Amino acid sequence: MRSRRTRPLRDCSQGLLLFHCELVQADGRSHLPLLSIGIEHLQLSSTDLAEEYFLAAQSINKNDPLLLNQLGVVAYNREE
Repeated sequence: MRSRRTRPLRDCSQGLLLFHCELVQADGRSHLPLLSIGIEHLQLSSTDLAEEYFLAAQSINKNDPLLLNQLGVVAYNREE
């Protein structure tokens, strides 16, 4: 019998999103969990959701270079 640890995750991205959501609930002061969730949504081609999380992260920290880059990626994907 395989242990839980060695079983492959059926949908790893959903597991990561849940993990990041728990981080946001635990620590509402940091923009990094919101940024991470946005990045995950962007990788899943959910541009609208990604932008929502990036904008929420930007309301906490306006000067994060990675966050600003990800907002640029969203704009590029929309050809703005």
